[in-house]
Amino acid sequence: MTPSPSPADVPDLPAVAGYYSQLAAVLAGFGFAGVVGLVTTQLTARNATTTVVRSLGPLVSAFIGLVAASLDYALVTGEPVGSARVASLQTVAGMGFSIAGAMLIYAIYILLCDLQEDAPLSRSLSIAAIRFMRTIIVSYLPTVLVLLMWSGLRDHLEQRQGDKAFYGWPDWVAIAALVATLLAACLLRLFFRRAPSGRFDTVTRVARLATQLSFASLLGSSALITFTETNTSVPAGVAVTALVLVAVFALLTAFSASRYFSEAGSPRTTAAVDAAAVPDEVTPTVTPSEGGGRRPLQPLHPGIPPLVSGGDGSRPAHPSAPEPPGA
Repeated sequence: MTPSPSPADVPDLPAVAGYYSQLAAVLAGFGFAGVVGLVTTQLTARNATTTVVRSLGPLVSAFIGLVAASLDYALVTGEPVGSARVASLQTVAGMGFSIAGAMLIYAIYILLCDLQEDAPLSRSLSIAAIRFMRTIIVSYLPTVLVLLMWSGLRDHLEQRQGDKAFYGWPDWVAIAALVATLLAACLLRLFFRRAPSGRFDTVTRVARLATQLSFASLLGSSALITFTETNTSVPAGVAVTALVLVAVFALLTAFSASRYFSEAGSPRTTAAVDAAAVPDEVTPTVTPSEGGGRRPLQPLHPGIPPLVSGGDGSRPAHPSAPEPPGA
């Protein structure tokens, strides 16, 4: 028989939930600042954009999810230390926090990608940041989220079964999710780097799914607190379901990010950068000469012939044009 842990050995999960609640609130503030910045840009006539606004949906979704996660963890802080359901509540709340945090990183990535279409000259400056963000979302983020959720799952199982090295099928599910994220990261980097992009529809679907899962996490925690007692032993399937949902969402986000990146390096975007780098029209500045006569000016562009200025302030004439009467 496994001995019950002493009160000194029981982790203070409600206190940890309080720190997570504060972190989620701070991140929600960053998301809100991003939303306000994009809306302000659209209200400015000279800076109005047509593509960067696509990142508004993921930013709003991340803001809503982080606010819900902060409230979710605040509910967990009211639980007694060492209660039977506190670890389950923390794992369910962790699902919403993980998804909302991933959405915030995804929104920043979409914003950087779309910035190249509205401001092509910034492509050389932002391409390194885009590749860095893409590597995080595709290669590292799914694995990190699964490991964090697995840690919460083991806390839940430890509350129910005591401290063990292996807990059977829940650990097997977590290992399978971890292996799936690692394999998916390798496949996405190898085969989907130049795949066609779903563009706006894909971004909207990911943002909508993130909002739904964030609210599902909050509703799940509220239901556990409302309909169960403090000493109720929550089934392990609840925590396992939360882990699987986070793994699936992280893979969908990585898939969307890998396809969305291909548009940033497409020939259409590259052509836009080249076209923006060459001025369409160069108009030289004409100044009157000191002697009052006409003096040809040097052209500002090789393709534009020089103009001639008049000392009386009249409009400059082209050298091939006929002389006006009385000149």
